[in-house]
Amino acid sequence: MPKFSTDNGVVTVEEALPSIPPEVSRVKILNYAGQEKWRDPKELEADDKVVVQNGALCFMYGKPGRKSTQQAEEDFSPLTEDAEEESRARQSFFDRDSILTKTLKDPGGDNVLEAILKGLAEEQASLAFERKTLERRNGPISQISLRRVNALKTMGELWFKRKEQLQTKEIDLSSEEFASLFRFINETFINAMTRSKLESDTIAVVKGELQALVNEESWVATAKKRMKDLT
Repeated sequence: MPKFSTDNGVVTVEEALPSIPPEVSRVKILNYAGQEKWRDPKELEADDKVVVQNGALCFMYGKPGRKSTQQAEEDFSPLTEDAEEESRARQSFFDRDSILTKTLKDPGGDNVLEAILKGLAEEQASLAFERKTLERRNGPISQISLRRVNALKTMGELWFKRKEQLQTKEIDLSSEEFASLFRFINETFINAMTRSKLESDTIAVVKGELQALVNEESWVATAKKRMKDLT
């Protein structure tokens, strides 16, 4: 099978077609939007770019779709020592990937979105570097630019979602829920003073001073700042 030499990791459909065996059911491509897809060789479109990895096209054989777990285990056997080494390296990378580990640990956690944002930031930086490299070589940059624009667009959307998450974490000090909670804390504090056998006059003075402090405008501002400092 012929080796492909390319600076941007793709070749045109016209270049790839002669090297696609008839038994291939799917070919990995980048579509017009820069998204990776598996496409039937008979359905390749003119503006598709066929992906090249390690100098070779990426093929899928057999009927598309997932195999049963038992069948997949029976069919899987690394062809070479290099394949086994690549499999070990892939698993090691997965174990260190922050997005994957945080998602598996707590799929609904706030840290997942933060990790995705960091991952997208790294990807767009990598695409920006790749674009500059192609510019210096007078190579085609439209696909790289489009992929980076999509990454930046997704980053922007996630950034707003992250901001919403942080804002919803802030406790509404004027809400009935907070008022009820604060009354409970106040009652607990008074009970603690009573159980400590403080004089009723002393308890009344402390209660009055506490109420006066809470009623000051600066108390609300300070409370909000303390909560923001935690996010």
